[in-house]
Amino acid sequence: MGQVLRAPAGPSESCHAELLKAALDVSPEGMALAERGRVLYANAAFAELFGCSDRSEIQDEPLVDFRVDGQGCVRTGVTDTGRISNGNPLCEYRGRCKDGTPIRVEYTCSAFRAQNRRLLVVTIRDVSQRERRRVVCDSDRRFRAIFQAAAMGIVQCDLEGRVLETNPAVERMLGYTHEELRGMHFRDFTHPEDVGQDLRLFEELVEGKRESYEPEVRYLGREGARDGFGSRFH
Repeated sequence: MGQVLRAPAGPSESCHAELLKAALDVSPEGMALAERGRVLYANAAFAELFGCSDRSEIQDEPLVDFRVDGQGCVRTGVTDTGRISNGNPLCEYRGRCKDGTPIRVEYTCSAFRAQNRRLLVVTIRDVSQRERRRVVCDSDRRFRAIFQAAAMGIVQCDLEGRVLETNPAVERMLGYTHEELRGMHFRDFTHPEDVGQDLRLFEELVEGKRESYEPEVRYLGREGARDGFGSRFH
C-alpha cells in the first residue's frame, strides 16, 4: 500500500509578519505605523531621517513631536488627540530631528482598520535632500551656460594638468576642437620657453601653496605660437 504523505503546511501568519517587517526594515523610504497619534513601529529609514540611531527612541512617541510647530496635520487627519480622518495623497511640512535640527519632509498617510483597531501608515521622505540636489543641478546648468558663452577662454584641468573640459572661446583661440583638447596636458599647447614657469606655479597651486596665479604666457595653437595670452589658474 502506498504511504500517505501530508501536504506541507503553508506559511504561518507569524512568518508573513516577519517577512513584512524585514521588507520594511530595508526600505529606503521612511515608514511608520501609528495608532491614536502615536508611533507603534518605525523602520530604520524613518529613525535615521529624524536623527535617531535606535528605533526604540521613536516607539510610542506622538507623531506631532516630529513637527517643528508641534501641531497636528489636519489634512491627513492626524491631530494631537490622535483622531484619524481621510488621508491626503501628499503633504509637506517642517520636521524636527532628535537634536532639534529642522528638516523639510513630505509624506503620505493611509488610514485603515485591522483587528478592530484604527491605524495609520505613514510614508515619509526628506525634501531637503531633493532640494539640495535641485540646487546643485541648477547651479551646474548655470555654470555650464556661462562656461559655454564666455568670451574668455576657459580650460578645466585635473590635478595632473590634463584637460577635462574646454569652452568654445579657447577652442577658437588655439584652433583645436573640443575632442582634440580633451586629454591633452596644458604644457602641450604652452610655448616651450614658458612651460617651466607654468608647471612650477601649477604645482604650487595643487599643493595648496597658492590659491591662484596669473602668468602671461605664450600658447601654441595649430598655427604656432600665439603671443600675449594672459592666463589665470584656480
